[in-house]
Amino acid sequence: AALGAPLVPQDARASPPAPTEVDAYPERTGDLHLLLWDRDLVAGDCSEVARLAGLHGERARMLGAPEAVAVARLGEGAAALAMGKLDAADAALRDALQGHRAAGSALGEALALERLAALFTLRGRSDEALDLVESGILVAERATHRRHALVRLHATEARNRLAAGAPYAAEDALRVASETAARHGECVSCDAAFRPEAVRVHLARGQVVEADREAALLEDIALRRGGRVLAAFAATARARVLAAIGDRGAALAALAGARVAFLDAGHRVEAARCARLERRLSDPGVVIPVEAPAPDGLALADSDV
Repeated sequence: AALGAPLVPQDARASPPAPTEVDAYPERTGDLHLLLWDRDLVAGDCSEVARLAGLHGERARMLGAPEAVAVARLGEGAAALAMGKLDAADAALRDALQGHRAAGSALGEALALERLAALFTLRGRSDEALDLVESGILVAERATHRRHALVRLHATEARNRLAAGAPYAAEDALRVASETAARHGECVSCDAAFRPEAVRVHLARGQVVEADREAALLEDIALRRGGRVLAAFAATARARVLAAIGDRGAALAALAGARVAFLDAGHRVEAARCARLERRLSDPGVVIPVEAPAPDGLALADSDV
């Protein structure tokens, strides 16, 4: 597909898989890398994930291993998306989607659809993004690590519905994500994807107590598992709750620390979201440092609540 063009989901609805069908090769070595890209983006530096994914891709091409190339492209695309390199992410994720479909990897296809949906949501293409989420959910039902994929898909659906101004639909998506996460068990990358959106959804619905509870859970996970990026996600979630109860000073302090941590790790999209919320909470005339500009193509439709 052409860069930036509408992405036409595969017509999975025409012949849905049997509910018990899974990948033909449930022990695919690529599945481990797919999960590690997510984990490493939460645990460390985006540029390092991009570098490792690039090396993985080079070796896969030398060996003539197309599925491994698709795995690498998903890692490159996920890292580029986090870094705000949206055109590069678009190209890499489309390559990953095509490659995983050709290889018959349901997990890779579902995760590529989820990341593309997140990208389309950032660009304000909410309806197209929702179509990708729905396709991804169908695919994920026959994937290995099904619950991991589904938590991420429903978390992205919740963000998408908030961006579209549909908080009740976002709450429905959040409920499914929460139930799936409970069955999945603790997963750092899923918690980083799902719990910040849970805070946003609860606040959009005026449920401050519930938002506070989700923020506290994320803080506890960050404290136990460590890592500056996960701590920054937790601080941002706490800042939203603090802002909701009128403690602007504490919220701004938490956001400033989170923004610096995100920037240090190359997470420019999350840093830009912090900066935008800081501007909203700050007094007129206060200047937020310019090192966190919104990445090109970051749509105002993804505004924070």
